[in-house]
Formats: sequence, structure tokens, C-alpha cells
Amino acid sequence: MYKDLNKIFWGIILTLIDINIGWFDILPDFIGYLLIIDGLASLYNKTKQMEFNISIVFFVLMMSLSILFRIYNANIMQDFTARSMILTTLSQIFQILSVFYMYTGIINILNNFDSEELKEYIKLSRRNYVYVFLITTFIMTLSPIMSINNLQYLLFFIGIVDLVVLIKWAYNIRLVRNHYSRELN
Repeated sequence: MYKDLNKIFWGIILTLIDINIGWFDILPDFIGYLLIIDGLASLYNKTKQMEFNISIVFFVLMMSLSILFRIYNANIMQDFTARSMILTTLSQIFQILSVFYMYTGIINILNNFDSEELKEYIKLSRRNYVYVFLITTFIMTLSPIMSINNLQYLLFFIGIVDLVVLIKWAYNIRLVRNHYSRELN
């Protein structure tokens, strides 16, 4: 399970890194999503936890929306069309669901180990992740009715909060990965 969790960890890291040459992103998010999906599929094969398969479905949907963003060039800072708002909201909802089910699968496999403290920590992290992303999704949905000056600050703040939560998610996967490393050795 260490290798599978490691794939998920590095997939999360790759989705956080944006390296652009001009307008071209040489490290698109879907590469990270593919790593995450591969790790989840391996975890499912080893544990038979259905939550990992459900998480894969939502990651595939989120990855598809990421590709649609590229095709339609929907940039939330410049394009407040209904299409971009729908794609952004759906992407956020799919992300919330995929991470929720991933956390749930991890909590279920932690039941097999004597790790009550880690399990409670992961449950708390799952709840915090869902709350933060629900709030930011709600705010993003309301963003077209805000003045442009306030919107720029709000989007900057939301971006920072989302980044912190995503880093925390990667950190939690690392914690579980390291826990399995100790348990299996």
C-alpha cells in the first residue's frame, strides 16, 4: 500500500505545480490526476474498498472537466460566462466527492490497524476539507455578482485557502503512507 499511497501523494503534488512556457502548461493537472487514479485503482485491487472506485469515477469526471477547460480556454479571472461558472462549480463538486470518498476508503482500511489516533485525525481532515471546499464553491458561484475590485481579492484569498487545504491533503496522504511503511516493516 505504500507504493499506491505514494502515487496518490505525488499525483496531488503534480496537480499543485503549474509550469508554464507562455500560455502552454508543460505539466497539466490531468497527469497528476492519472497518478492519483492509478494509486486508487491499486488500492481498490488490494483492499476491495468500494470508496476507492467511487473516488476514481469522480476523479475521471474532474479530469474530463480539466480537459474541457483547456479546450474552451475558460479562465475564471477573465471569463464569467455561464459555461465557465458551470464547469468550475462541477469541477469543485467532483473534487469534493472524490477526495471525500478517498478519505473514507483510507479510514476504512485504517480500521485494520491499531491506529485510532491517525483514523480520528483523518476523519477530522476529511470534514475540514469538505467544509472548506463547499464554502469556496459557494463563494465562487456568487462571484459573478460581485464588483471586480472585491472579486480579485476574494479569488486571491480563495486560491490561497484552497492551496493550503490541498497541501494538507497531500500531507495527510503522506502520513498514512508513512504509517503503512512502519506497519509493514
